[in-house]
Amino acid sequence: MVQKQISVVVPIYNVKNYLNKCIDSLLKQDIEENFEIILVDDGSTDGSDVIVDKYAENHSDKIVAIHKKNSGLSDARNVGIDKAKGQWIAFVDSDDYVSERYLSELYSNAKLTHADLIACSYYNVDENNNVVSVKTHKSEVMNKKKFWQDIYINNVESSIYTVAWNKLYAKKIFNNLRYRSGIKNEDDDIIYSIIHVTDKISFISSKLYYYRKRKGSIMDQLSSSRTINTNLLDIYHRRTLLFIHDGALEFANKNLEKNARMLTNDYLDDPHNKSLRKFDDLIKNDYMKLKACGQSPSIKTLCFLRYRNIVILAKRLKAKWIN
Repeated sequence: MVQKQISVVVPIYNVKNYLNKCIDSLLKQDIEENFEIILVDDGSTDGSDVIVDKYAENHSDKIVAIHKKNSGLSDARNVGIDKAKGQWIAFVDSDDYVSERYLSELYSNAKLTHADLIACSYYNVDENNNVVSVKTHKSEVMNKKKFWQDIYINNVESSIYTVAWNKLYAKKIFNNLRYRSGIKNEDDDIIYSIIHVTDKISFISSKLYYYRKRKGSIMDQLSSSRTINTNLLDIYHRRTLLFIHDGALEFANKNLEKNARMLTNDYLDDPHNKSLRKFDDLIKNDYMKLKACGQSPSIKTLCFLRYRNIVILAKRLKAKWIN
């Protein structure tokens, strides 16, 4: 049996209207190396499971079908990782689709640069496949320090860095790593651990992925809802501690400032939300730990934590003045 070089993991849940286009785009890949497509049906109820079985039956040499009880995106990806036979892993969301050069360009770059993680630029498209925006990054090879510098110091828009689906991963990255179950923002949650075990990251400017922005998706609910998302507060709290543990105090400082700002904005939206009090204490403890390491937290962090009511009042007055 020919060794699979790449395993493409596709978590699937109730995306019947988009699934055919997604799978067809993967079957049209122009890569010469052998690859497999792992379709993980996470308990779909709209007929997506039937589509999965049909493709698996018609392309048994290429497609592996897995059906499981619904337990979320993280678990579906983990099941795919466990099943993967390739030396490299890619994730594709089941309502998205990819260029026919998606795997070949990512894989070629991996061989050229000897990077463990390769990321491509991508298109944002609407429900009718119309391009609404483009996320690009110049072709560049970087180490983990430059990765975090771009996000925290150079203020590069971070989505292209953190999302799971525009990347090719050396399978060894996941030797002792899996997505944390039962949370939202799982890409933000795991990215620190991924970069921690990655020596070299390569970006390519080619736009190879089509990310669909559709109503009702998880990301749409997160971005449009006014409900407080404490997942992100927890993720950034954990990341601050990891930066401190690894001695990356400059990044810990910037990350702490970002988390304090998010908490302040959450209090602005919902000042009586009791769940925020826990993170108030956690972030203040992070502040003290950073200070104990000889790193002075930023003035902005101080303002967000000690003078939050004044900051909130200023934000409300500014909003009222603008309106």
